[in-house]
Amino acid sequence: MHRNPEIIKRILGDLCRKPLLFQWSRTVPTDFKLPPLTYAIKYSIINYNIGRNDYMMSIDLIVLGCVAKQPRSAYDIQKDVENHNLSEWTRISIPSIYKKVLRLQEQGYIAGDEVAGERYAKKNVYHITEKGKEYMESLMTELSQIPPRVLMDFNAVICNLNKVEKPTALALIKNIISGIEQSKQYYHSALKEHADIPLVGKAIMEQQEKVCATLLEWAQKLYDSYKEE
Repeated sequence: MHRNPEIIKRILGDLCRKPLLFQWSRTVPTDFKLPPLTYAIKYSIINYNIGRNDYMMSIDLIVLGCVAKQPRSAYDIQKDVENHNLSEWTRISIPSIYKKVLRLQEQGYIAGDEVAGERYAKKNVYHITEKGKEYMESLMTELSQIPPRVLMDFNAVICNLNKVEKPTALALIKNIISGIEQSKQYYHSALKEHADIPLVGKAIMEQQEKVCATLLEWAQKLYDSYKEE
């Protein structure tokens, strides 16, 4: 383990500057009597194993939702995810989409038809099957019932603030506040610029803005308390 203060400061600083991401977990450990490091490691493993399953279900649901309204190619699905910024508030990555499309086809949830593309090239266009519609509804039901738990990268910074000098700790908290402010401003501006977006998209953006507002209040209180300590 690194004990060099400069290395610790650099690691904590990098974590502070990471984008604000919201991840969800359905299980909260109750073994609080474990040593802090053991608890953190065990908690991370639990969240990874459970979160990975939720992550895979989320990708399934996003892909199925993209082809539920109209048939699309894998490329069209990727562009749809990009254009609607779905990867910002759901755990889906652009590179994972094509593999997921093939897997859903193998499982019979979507079916592909070969059609002529641009410049005489052929491409597969996928549509949802009846089996896929049933699976999609079951995914929506299951994911909607998962109790939310917000996990953020900068929590690793918070639990290590007492490992650095107080001025450094306060500067790190300021970094966190700045990052939250940037995220809040992004959603606030996006809501103004895209006032005509569908209700579901607007609801998600409003959700993210309100989460950021609450986090700002919490972070400022943390800064004031740490400064007075």
